[in-house]
Amino acid sequence: GATLPSTPINGLFKVSGYTLAGKITLSGGLGVITDVTVALTGTVNANTYPNAQGNYSFTNVPSGSYVVTPSLATYSFEPASRNYSSLSSDILNADFAGSSVAILTVVSERGSPTPSVGNHTYYTGGSISVSVVSPVAGGQGTRYLCTGWTGAGSVPVSGSSTSTSFTINKDSSIIWNWQTQHLLT
Repeated sequence: GATLPSTPINGLFKVSGYTLAGKITLSGGLGVITDVTVALTGTVNANTYPNAQGNYSFTNVPSGSYVVTPSLATYSFEPASRNYSSLSSDILNADFAGSSVAILTVVSERGSPTPSVGNHTYYTGGSISVSVVSPVAGGQGTRYLCTGWTGAGSVPVSGSSTSTSFTINKDSSIIWNWQTQHLLT
């Protein structure tokens, strides 16, 4: 087993644990570094917050197995967490980089839009291209024609084509609009 660091005090030993520390950085978005929650889970559990420079630490951590996980709403961290299966020394470089993310919600009653129907997560500041193939065949004598889109957030408010591009900076949505056409005989 690992030996814990100890300091003799008046003939007795004071057992102290290890330090698990690192730096958090954020890019994009409006997140505040001191609002990041850094969770330590394992042999003991604790939460802490970085200082204004992004530095955080857990001190007097006993030997054992741990996971360190940062979190902040609208941010994705790389790595998502760090695992220490048998902590037996100080770890001072448990660093994490957070990037702001936004969700694009795609809605379409017809066709196969790109990206697909549903929620998609992107890093803010990224260029997004969306499109749908039109027309779409329906039942006998029927087809569906895309008449454009309605957008919210970073998506342009509306358009009459089957594609558009934009830079995503906040949660956004696009609704593809369809018109039913019937073959007259």
